[in-house]
Amino acid sequence: MTPESVTLVLPLPHKSLSPNKQPATKGGRIQKARETKKLRAASCKAARDAQIDTAPWECALAQAVFFHKVNRRRDPDNAMGSLKAAYDGLVDAHLIVDDDWRHLKRDEPTFEIDRDWPRVELTITRQIVKMNAPQIVNPGGEGFIPLDLGAGS
Repeated sequence: MTPESVTLVLPLPHKSLSPNKQPATKGGRIQKARETKKLRAASCKAARDAQIDTAPWECALAQAVFFHKVNRRRDPDNAMGSLKAAYDGLVDAHLIVDDDWRHLKRDEPTFEIDRDWPRVELTITRQIVKMNAPQIVNPGGEGFIPLDLGAGS
């Protein structure tokens, strides 16, 4: 059985949404809020337009392909951070239950060149959760045993 998936085409996140871009002025904070709202709304609309009958998905995998106009070095961590508003839009559209680490896994993004149409293609694939599968223990939670690396011995 092929896993159910949907590919959403979104505009590239504005540079103000990068984790490295800290708004230093009131105008910068206003711009970041405006761009966050726009990307979140675009993601929500694209997910709703896909009309997924089986939503909301309990567990999903997100794969992002960034298409830029210019070929240069890209930081995958910043690219993933800039998509936070897009993931929030998926929750708003009720495509996924939540965008936390238990419900949405994220693959490393990839980068391509398209000089004519810069965009992000966000593919969300439904993951089937097996009831008898072992649960991941939250570090620091019950049963957590910290490693003793010999510090102070």
